[in-house]
Amino acid sequence: MKPTIAKRRTNWAEEFAEHFTSRPLVHECVFRSAKYLDRTEKEVCDLLLVLRNRSVILQMKCQEDPQSRSGEKLDRWVVKHAAEALAQVRGAAKTMSEREIWCEHPRRGRVDFQRGQLTLLHGIVLVEHFSQRIALPGTFALDEGLLPISYFTTNDFLNIIEQLRAFPEIVRYLDKRHQLPGESLRGVGGEKVFFQQYILGNASFEAWTNYSEAEQRSEEHWSKIQAALEAKASADRDASLIEYVSDQLSQRGPDPGPDLPAALAVHFEPSERRRGYLKMQEHLCDLPLSDRRALGAHFIRVLEKLDRTEKESHFGYAAVWADSKPGFVFVFAASRRIDRAEVLKRIWVLLRAALTHYGKADGMAISDRDGAGFEVALIEGFVPEQIDRELAQEFFGRLKTFDLATSLVPNKH
Repeated sequence: MKPTIAKRRTNWAEEFAEHFTSRPLVHECVFRSAKYLDRTEKEVCDLLLVLRNRSVILQMKCQEDPQSRSGEKLDRWVVKHAAEALAQVRGAAKTMSEREIWCEHPRRGRVDFQRGQLTLLHGIVLVEHFSQRIALPGTFALDEGLLPISYFTTNDFLNIIEQLRAFPEIVRYLDKRHQLPGESLRGVGGEKVFFQQYILGNASFEAWTNYSEAEQRSEEHWSKIQAALEAKASADRDASLIEYVSDQLSQRGPDPGPDLPAALAVHFEPSERRRGYLKMQEHLCDLPLSDRRALGAHFIRVLEKLDRTEKESHFGYAAVWADSKPGFVFVFAASRRIDRAEVLKRIWVLLRAALTHYGKADGMAISDRDGAGFEVALIEGFVPEQIDRELAQEFFGRLKTFDLATSLVPNKH
């Protein structure tokens, strides 16, 4: 039996949403079509966004032909399918609290989640349409037990992910949005007004009263909103470097190569149990967007300094930490025409020295190597030795320290 056009298009939409979402969040945080066993395999939900066992459930409903309905016919279709998706979100939350689930992940292979392992943060109902905002009846739930429920068009929610980019930033938006009056939340579409007010309030809905007044306020302050969005887009370019590094970590092969000394090769995990790169990704993925930008900007400065030097071989570095991870330090480095083993040795030494100097327990060093790839080191639960104290003063004692204020909307706008 051939699948219907609607089913084929729904599958396409789920795959598109998976890949689109994976760009800023990295593929390792996105799970499509998770399953559980109830005599036969059954689907839990369309998409799960997961970071450090904190999860957002997404359930999608798409039209076989988005142009085929309008007016009251479209309104009825949206209400009906929003109700179906809501029931599926409820079912997914119940299933995950009672059963083991799993997903065949394109990079990680089979990933299992034990019963109750995931802390469910939000349930998201996505209903596809390209019309004006469509109101939902007052009977539509905004909470399922302790799980907040939100309603979006598919396109609107993907735009939110594209704009906010980081898992904690997306969750913060959903948390603050959910505090708005129920009449504002029971609708599908028109998310641009919500996001514009959030931007206008610099990650706040403090001026929100109702949807119609917010829409009018967006029109009145359009030039200010546009300036803020342009400043944000410009600043977000720095974040893209951290996103790229995070994604590339999954491409870091388990084979250290034939020329690496045993003392360094031991840090490379065998392919059947590669957990280290996932830990590294988590430390980058749980940064809010503003901190991701700040780290990217520091890394870019290190790379630009390398480009400006006329030395045939060169190694530069900088250390930085973020308010969102107060016990964690990042060391960014860049090298030119330096042997890979030497680069790895240096970043391990630098990371230990930075942890000692700044009094941090955990940290990561990331080094660009001749523009051909990244070398990465992670240390957790660090306890310094005497040699580390000596190296800390040598490598970081004379470096300047800067405090940078960060926010979703850059202050310079």
